[in-house]
Amino acid sequence: MQQLSPIKKIILFCFVLRLIAISFSNLPKPDSAQARWYRIAINFADGNGFSYCEKNYFPFCSEDNNSTGICSPVPIIVYSFFIKYFHKFHTEAIYIFQMALGILSIYYFYLLGVGFYDSKNLAAFGALVWGTYFPAISLERYLMGEPLACYLLIIGLYYLFHAYKENKIISWVTSAVLIGLAALSRSPLVYFPFLLFPVIVIQSRHNYKLILNYSIFLFLFIIVLSPWAFENKKNFGVYKFGTTLNGYNLYRFNYFIKFDDYYNRPWQSTTEFSNEFNNFLKTNDFLIGNENEHEMDKKYLNEGLTQIKKFPLRYLHISLHRFINLFSDYKLTENRNVLWPIFGIYTFLLFILSIISLYYNKLSALDCILYILVFYFILGHSLVASLFRYIVPIVPFIILLSLNLIKYLNRIKSMPYFPIEDIKIK
Repeated sequence: MQQLSPIKKIILFCFVLRLIAISFSNLPKPDSAQARWYRIAINFADGNGFSYCEKNYFPFCSEDNNSTGICSPVPIIVYSFFIKYFHKFHTEAIYIFQMALGILSIYYFYLLGVGFYDSKNLAAFGALVWGTYFPAISLERYLMGEPLACYLLIIGLYYLFHAYKENKIISWVTSAVLIGLAALSRSPLVYFPFLLFPVIVIQSRHNYKLILNYSIFLFLFIIVLSPWAFENKKNFGVYKFGTTLNGYNLYRFNYFIKFDDYYNRPWQSTTEFSNEFNNFLKTNDFLIGNENEHEMDKKYLNEGLTQIKKFPLRYLHISLHRFINLFSDYKLTENRNVLWPIFGIYTFLLFILSIISLYYNKLSALDCILYILVFYFILGHSLVASLFRYIVPIVPFIILLSLNLIKYLNRIKSMPYFPIEDIKIK
């Protein structure tokens, strides 16, 4: 009988680990944050398009004014498919689907690592670290954008790296589609590919074919996003590639800086914000009452920016604490998961290792791409809103970067028992 390869053993182990995890915790009923995704998916499955009405976010919603862009479209469409065709078993079907994608992501993480490290051993070790990462395993049970965004991004970046190395058009096309779908699962990723263009130009060293192919990649990426932009144009009168109510988040998570005791206020609490929100509706006479979701979001954005302009130092102070909260959820007062702060610290240590690796290893274009993704995601959430689950989509890339230290230690012969050179790829 043929012996299983290390990566197959790792995948099998991670599959069994997921079965054990689900046996100890039932599938959660849709509530809180995932309730939005679930209700919109039900409406979509019923033929009502992207519609949703929750007055806590959009007070003027009604049967005639309930078009929404609050959640990214790909998870909604995927979930609606399972709701429509799997009926009362749709929750289980969605979990199996997301778990299968999670298992597939371990294999693509391994392939990404082989190309990234030039070592099968180190890639296998990284795949094990990622495949046993509890927060990602936990999120597979929930209906929200992070699982799909994360797994599509891993596969998409594998093809992007392959395209960069081989400069083959088919890989550029595949990566554009997959990263586009990831961006349509988690809206901050909409801007990520455009941040990479200077890196591609600088690293190309006058390789104009590479620049041309990346331009084609960006064009195809926009094509993938365009149906959502046209949907938003139909509903709100503007072409919008991301989601609506980003202004709401800026306002909700920063309004309290106008108070002298801003730091002591529970800024992750929806209960605390409700009083502020009711005040906002009562005291602003510029609200007509028939705004659509996007128009209302512009009002939120303006209010959030007004407070930030008045108190810039307080805003920077609280943004620093949001950075800490990204790895701990220490400010979360509702629906707190006691295990997540522990894994948050673990993730933060991996992040620190990736920063140390930045110092010891010479940066390649592929390193730059991953660092830009990680820093962009962390900075963006630190400036607006932060929960630990928000950064789960970039954790696999933090793992990749942190394990670069092993390459360095191996070079200086400090790790004789980690034989990455023995199986170096030729």
